[in-house]
Amino acid sequence: MCEQPVNWRYIYHNIHKTRGSTQVIVSHVFAAEIIAHTVRLPVLTAIIDGQPLVDADYRRSHSGPAAGTATTARAIAHPFRPVSTQQQSPTASPADTTGAQQPYQPYQPYAPVVYHWFYQRVIENKEVWRPFSLYDTYNLEQSVLTAPTYGYGVVIPTDGGRFDVSVGERVRRPVYWQESDTICRRCSWFYRKEGHNRWVPYGEEVSERLEAGYRQSVMTNTWNTRVELDGGQEVVVMHTRESIYHYQLDQSMPDGWGQALENPQRPRLVARGVGALDGMADDIDEGEPVQVDHLVFLIHGIGEICDFRFRSIVEVVDDFRCISLSLMRTHFRSYMESGQLGRIELLPISWHSALHGDETGIDDRLRQITLDSIPKLRHFSNDTILDALFYTSPVYCQTIVDSVGQELNRLFELFCHRNPNFCGTVALGGHSLGSLIVFDILAHQSSDADLNVTPNTDH
Repeated sequence: MCEQPVNWRYIYHNIHKTRGSTQVIVSHVFAAEIIAHTVRLPVLTAIIDGQPLVDADYRRSHSGPAAGTATTARAIAHPFRPVSTQQQSPTASPADTTGAQQPYQPYQPYAPVVYHWFYQRVIENKEVWRPFSLYDTYNLEQSVLTAPTYGYGVVIPTDGGRFDVSVGERVRRPVYWQESDTICRRCSWFYRKEGHNRWVPYGEEVSERLEAGYRQSVMTNTWNTRVELDGGQEVVVMHTRESIYHYQLDQSMPDGWGQALENPQRPRLVARGVGALDGMADDIDEGEPVQVDHLVFLIHGIGEICDFRFRSIVEVVDDFRCISLSLMRTHFRSYMESGQLGRIELLPISWHSALHGDETGIDDRLRQITLDSIPKLRHFSNDTILDALFYTSPVYCQTIVDSVGQELNRLFELFCHRNPNFCGTVALGGHSLGSLIVFDILAHQSSDADLNVTPNTDH
């Protein structure tokens, strides 16, 4: 019986917990003096019996210049010290504030960024970055931190063992079905375009440069730090801790910094760490339980597309699996947390490519007799409706049955190899024509097989 040894949600929230306030309540003057001398900066306001230890005159003597207003281009070209830590609007324009005074800015210690792993998916011809679960991110991050080769040559199973991630290559590959490899990233910095709600992670090299600039700004308490990207054509300006923007520059301008394109290209909002991504940290899944109690194989019906959203059998089964896990967590959460109950694993079985592949030659022969009129409708009928007719043919029926049977045996053997402690039940399910295929396979099993099967008549 396998149990997750830690509470990933608890660990994640503690990792992203905000550092304490610079105001510290102490009950003894000596304790406050020790803290102030340890910090060695006029940044601590200790409160004793409700009165501040550092008076207002001392804070004013350590004040910096104030800030006004100016254009966005001037904000990029001229450093300034922020008047507050409130997030600025991307259209806000700080002015040159030479000689002015700025209110007291409390010092906050630098805390290293917490990395989270993401993978890329292409949905409706759009690149979408999705986070790994807390459990998978922990395993991936440990492989990077502990491996002597920085993860090269290390393969970590993710998504309940259905995918393998080559840590060194930053590639995510499916285990049980054929699918294009997806890109992975160890992410820490993100940007979002104006009018979009999707956050996109920076590349790891760019993120390291941004983190270095951020660390320098925090440790020196000096802001308006500029980090040039793409050969100086773009720049990230760190106005304050919470106000960081990505600008695109017009290199046709004569001066060295160029001019920000205020109208054609609005600045991109930049965020540091997953905790700053509009509540995404709370939406990240904890991870699937390691223990599997039930294994279900699902066989699709006619055609390669399984619903009106034109999704494949893999995508549909993914949704089915998510719904199953959600119901388990809401109805049997205490049993799952105690390890008494495992999850249900669902794996797709596809036979469409075996029927329409080069070995049968069906598609070539259909193409020769298909009329040119209304091509989309004729292609749809050739690819879907005719599958039911092909199953009535003894030749192609056997091709489909053999393909499903071989795929069932292959996936079951592979699953048992990757889950040697599995001792649960196995079920077969089918949709549309797939249910008929499953019935025929089970009905034609050898009668002399040594099977101990008890029919389930409870419906």
